[in-house]
Amino acid sequence: MAQTQELIQQAQEAYQQGNFAAAEPAIQALLDQEPGIAVLHYRLGICRANLGRITDARSCFRKAIQMQPTAVEFHCDLARTYIQEEDLPEARKIIDHAMSLNPDAEPALAMSVELFTLAGEHEQAMAQLEPKLKAGPISLRLAMALAELCPQFGIEAQGIAAIEPHLAEQQIPPAQRRIAMFRLGHLYDRLGQCDRAFACVDAANRMITPSYDPAAREQAIDQIIASWSAEALESAPTSSAHADEQRPVFIVGMPRSGSLLLEQILSCHPGVHAGGELPYMNEAVVLVSKAMGTDAQLNAWTLDEATGKYISSLAELAPEADRITDKLLFNYERLGLIQLMFPKARVIHCTREPVDTCLSCYFQPFTNAVPYAHRMEHMGHMHRQYQKLMNHWKSVLSISMLDVSYEELVQNPEGTVRQLLDFLELEFDEACLAPEKSTRRQVTGSTTRVNEPVDTKSVGRGKLYGSFIIELTDALKGQESQAMAWQQIPDSQSTISAIPFAGPGATTDDKLGQAEALIASEQLDQAILVLEPICRDEAENTQAGKLLGLSYLRASRLSDAANVLGPIVLADPGDHDARRNLAIAHLSGREVEKAELLLEEGLSQWPEALPLILAKAHVLAATKRVTEALAVLQPLIDSGHTPPEAADLYGSLRGLL
Repeated sequence: MAQTQELIQQAQEAYQQGNFAAAEPAIQALLDQEPGIAVLHYRLGICRANLGRITDARSCFRKAIQMQPTAVEFHCDLARTYIQEEDLPEARKIIDHAMSLNPDAEPALAMSVELFTLAGEHEQAMAQLEPKLKAGPISLRLAMALAELCPQFGIEAQGIAAIEPHLAEQQIPPAQRRIAMFRLGHLYDRLGQCDRAFACVDAANRMITPSYDPAAREQAIDQIIASWSAEALESAPTSSAHADEQRPVFIVGMPRSGSLLLEQILSCHPGVHAGGELPYMNEAVVLVSKAMGTDAQLNAWTLDEATGKYISSLAELAPEADRITDKLLFNYERLGLIQLMFPKARVIHCTREPVDTCLSCYFQPFTNAVPYAHRMEHMGHMHRQYQKLMNHWKSVLSISMLDVSYEELVQNPEGTVRQLLDFLELEFDEACLAPEKSTRRQVTGSTTRVNEPVDTKSVGRGKLYGSFIIELTDALKGQESQAMAWQQIPDSQSTISAIPFAGPGATTDDKLGQAEALIASEQLDQAILVLEPICRDEAENTQAGKLLGLSYLRASRLSDAANVLGPIVLADPGDHDARRNLAIAHLSGREVEKAELLLEEGLSQWPEALPLILAKAHVLAATKRVTEALAVLQPLIDSGHTPPEAADLYGSLRGLL
């Protein structure tokens, strides 16, 4: 009995904390003792779904429903397993049945709204929600369904107002709270409120205890490289039974690299069937591994069998298609085996600017099935390992491979599409230039973007979040970060309008106005070109020096920023903006003690200087002293006349707790 009580407590604590890896074995042990408890099967399903084991989760939900057929919640989570596999019709059947059991059940209504949204039937989705919206405040489930619908109607603020009050409720299950935080973050992101958007998604990601092991990942990549050397590939057999097979098109790369858009474009061609994330290479790897056993030699018979099974599966999927895409992105780890199985197949490697790729991943509610996605430093490390392996493949493989840049795809759609179709030996088709008109619906994190016309809105997104993602940028460079996400403080003296033209004969003031506008539009190199001659020729021009220091700071030229701003602060200790920016330069350069000393000196003389108070809060947050940072801001909050920037920072820091 004592052991059972211990298991119950262990399962309950882990489940409530969202630690599904720990909760699963405890719940399974309880089920071994009491297999007839429906809610245990349901919770086991929740654990397995969050661990990425969709088939196992579905089995658990079905067992729970057999025991408790009228439980709407069980049906909703069963439907979600089909959504995850992009089977909207089956999910709709389940939800319609759940609504027939209880038409007033909000979980089923929320899921129904979500399904209409995913299917692109936005008017129907809103029609289902409107009665609840008119009746007054809505539940968190309905608020999250509304959040997914908001971008289609431009009502992001309404979605924020619907979600935020619920986050103060303590009884919200962690998994639900986490998804709500992500959806809130997406809404703030669409409104351009980067500080609040990042605070939401960062807090949501930190609700998961990461299982990513950098050392183990490095070892795994090194093992793949060692096993698939040029010599090993040259001596390995190839599949003879299907040596000329050209139907498979393997789309590989990192998540959020544009693969969904690319596959959607190809799906518009009459000769292409979009297969999505096919499991067939997983099955091939299992078959090859079993056949090899302890023998390291790979034989042609085994390759033929694995290839034959893959081709048979493709034939069942789309017997008439000339090309069938397999968008299981992590097949990039298996390109050696793919070449042996399909020497004449084609590989499309999706690439995207690394910071944009990783930041986009961080904004997605991945489970521990994508273990590196919950910490910035893990994202950067994983990306470097992926790039290392791709560089190896390009040096040893002979299979046809095409790199497709996301940036090039959205900036030059027609040229890139023509290149893609030429690579696949397909005739050009105009339909591929309008993927948003496809009847095929995408139901992953890119749903809204993929089902809209191609545009460049997501290019360079990382620049908007530069000051929040120091850990990521450091990890991408292969160095350990001492910083935490923090908000870059705007220059309080800056007055920006349209960029003026400082032509021949322009005065210094004209040039300073141009430089301010260039800084505001993040054209930092151009601003520096304008400002450096002024600072050289007019060394006493403090305003030019401050703008140049700010430009250097935002361009991450930290030592240059410190060299310019240091003398300004020395000459005028009461210049709070210059002192603040100098402190930020020291902090970004990991000179935390210098930053703290600089701010303490200023605050000892000007204790109410807002730029210095905010900067001190940022330094404390960056060094993971969030509670101390909040204490610094608390007097401003309590004053009843809180400046907006202080209120925003306070809210962001609260979100990090």
